[in-house]
Amino acid sequence: MKWFTEDLGLKILSVFIALFLWYMVNFTGSSEVSYQIPIEFQNVPANSEIVWESSRTVTVWMSGQERAIKNLSPTMVKAWVDLSEAKTGESYHQLSQANVEVPNEVNLVRMSPTVIRVLLDRVITKDLVVKPSLEGSPAPGYRVEKVEVVPKKVIAEGVRRFLSDSKEVMTDKVDITGISSDTTFQVRLYDNGAGIRISSDMVTVTVRVRPETAGSPNTSP
Repeated sequence: MKWFTEDLGLKILSVFIALFLWYMVNFTGSSEVSYQIPIEFQNVPANSEIVWESSRTVTVWMSGQERAIKNLSPTMVKAWVDLSEAKTGESYHQLSQANVEVPNEVNLVRMSPTVIRVLLDRVITKDLVVKPSLEGSPAPGYRVEKVEVVPKKVIAEGVRRFLSDSKEVMTDKVDITGISSDTTFQVRLYDNGAGIRISSDMVTVTVRVRPETAGSPNTSP
């Protein structure tokens, strides 16, 4: 009991100073933080698709009280670009405070970049011929007589610049090494990374082989 009452005034002052410092740090101290935020591209015009954008993220700098900054996370910040007025081709879009949402407890200081370039193209559909890609050779004494594909054609959808000149789509490699009888394969269509969507990503490839006869050419790859 004596410890609590001894130098009571000094102890009360120490508690007051500690509380004052805690208040200053958490409620009056200011800090700054930056996050790299993904950009959401909204209202893409119908029958159009984004081919390319100058940036998919924006770096946002924010300031606020220490407590607010400590409680902040990247998921609490949003950035977007409205493409409702964009036309086919390249367009420029300004990023400002109207395009960034931050919590009320912090202030948006600046952002980079402030201009986003977007390239839009029209989406088209087209029939493509399926072309099997054979690899290897049949067993010795056998040759490939015929290759059948089901379906023979698929419907492809994608932006005009990637699809307009396309006439066929290749399958993944079909390894026929050592086969000595008609063999059927389930094969995926080759994804060339051009953002083309195909009605069916799997096809059936049947490779028919026959024994070689004297003087007959081997038609295997």
